[in-house]
Formats: sequence, structure tokens, C-alpha cells
Amino acid sequence: TKPVAEIDDRLGVYGRAEATVSPGLRLGALAYANGGDRVSVIDGQYAWKTRFLTLDAHWQPDDDTVVIAQALAGDTEMGVTPQGLIMAHVGYHAAYILASRLFPAGSLSARIEVFGVDDRSFVAEDDNNERGGAFTASWAMPVSTGTEFVAESVSVWSNRPSRARLGDDPERLNLSARMALRTRF
Repeated sequence: TKPVAEIDDRLGVYGRAEATVSPGLRLGALAYANGGDRVSVIDGQYAWKTRFLTLDAHWQPDDDTVVIAQALAGDTEMGVTPQGLIMAHVGYHAAYILASRLFPAGSLSARIEVFGVDDRSFVAEDDNNERGGAFTASWAMPVSTGTEFVAESVSVWSNRPSRARLGDDPERLNLSARMALRTRF
């Protein structure tokens, strides 16, 4: 496939609204629809018809603390079978909340998220349903101007039934930890 090829020359639309509720709180919403023509084929490529809505909040109760949250839900579809069925039709959703606090020695951040994929086509043949979530914690400490030390831990868990067909456990937990020295210039 060619994931960024222009197939249908159709315009999409999106709109965003944002409101400042108080000096430390902003709320926003964005709606997106690409208007893709999922049934036309050019050189074996289909356009994807994708739509989603996202809501977000940014709260800064003081100079050293920020909390950001976002939720997204949408769907995408592509192609048509000779019987007129949609070849690929997937709903998806995700949400997260991130909190970060600045201290004299550095900053501490934590993020928790959930996600899901709802397969709406040919599930018996190719089940792409999935549910999961993640937790991330990180510490960033300045070393010098433009350079910081970062330590991060990430836990991702998910349930994807199709893993069983490959002999894997549908339930999976991945843990990782990393340290980095980042320089900006």
C-alpha cells in the first residue's frame, strides 16, 4: 500500500473550537472528516473514509503544575467487496490524562490512557478487536542549559483475541524502562 497517496482528490473538513473557561482552564473540541471515497480504486489503492471527534482540556492550577486530558472517538473504512460489503471498517477510541509537576530539581510526569479498536468487518476471518491501556511515569532533571537527564517507565497492557490464532496469549503486558540524556540545540 501507499499510505499517503492521494486517491480520490476529495476535500475533507475539520473544525476546532476552544474556550478559556478561567485563567488556568482551557477546553477544546475538534471534529474531522476527510470525505474519502472508500470505493474508488486507483492502481490497486483505495482511499480511507475517516471521521473522528476529539475533546481536550488543559488545566494549569499554578505555575508548576499542569494537567492535560484528551478523548477521541471515530471510525475509518475502506474498500468494497464484490458483494457490496465494506472490506475494512474499524471504530476506535482513546483517552488519556497527563499530570506534570515542576520541582526545584526537575519535573515529574505521569500519564494513564485507555484505548480500543472495534473491528466491524469480517471479524470471524480476521479479528482486529483490541482493548488496552498504558501507564507512563517520567522524571526529567536539568543537567545544564539545553541538556536534561530523563528516566521513564512505561507499562502497556492489552487484550487482542487474534493473538490466540498465532499461538500467543491474547492478554499482553509490556514493561519498559529507559534513561536518556537529551540535548536541545
